[in-house]
Amino acid sequence: MSNQSDFSKSMERIFEKVIADIERVGWSVIYVGPGDEEPAFSYTVGLAANGRPDVFMIGLPSNLSMALLNQCASNLLKKDVDTSDRALVEEVAQTPLAFREDADGLVEGLASVRRRVLQNLNLEDVGFVQLVVPDPNGKFPWDDGCDQSYISLQSPYAFSRSSSAQSDRPH
Repeated sequence: MSNQSDFSKSMERIFEKVIADIERVGWSVIYVGPGDEEPAFSYTVGLAANGRPDVFMIGLPSNLSMALLNQCASNLLKKDVDTSDRALVEEVAQTPLAFREDADGLVEGLASVRRRVLQNLNLEDVGFVQLVVPDPNGKFPWDDGCDQSYISLQSPYAFSRSSSAQSDRPH
């Protein structure tokens, strides 16, 4: 059996689980491991059914990003949470987090499961925003004095333009 065939079957199982999650709780979270030169990322799928943007995180361990995204998604569906650029989110963790717009669509291009779900459920795409964690001193990547490693770790620009045309790894 070819790797492409295995990948297709794996993606089909993931898609079926995502649809079941959305039907059960209103969203699902996908984790995509790191590539050769690209960081890991996680993202929600299905929040558009409730008129909310999906949310992604870059460069964090799967257990942390998935827990934060699940809590964030729950809050987005229960409360009127401001998801505008640089809006602070305090109800998700014991530290403030903030949203960033995926203005250049760099991560959106990699989120193939999300695109397929939106299409198959006939949902309007209401956006894709990044959930950002501050450095240990509470500074966000756009703040003066933010630890450079936190800026690099969470940058959507870690994804090259050429990889944006591909889907949720591996290929």
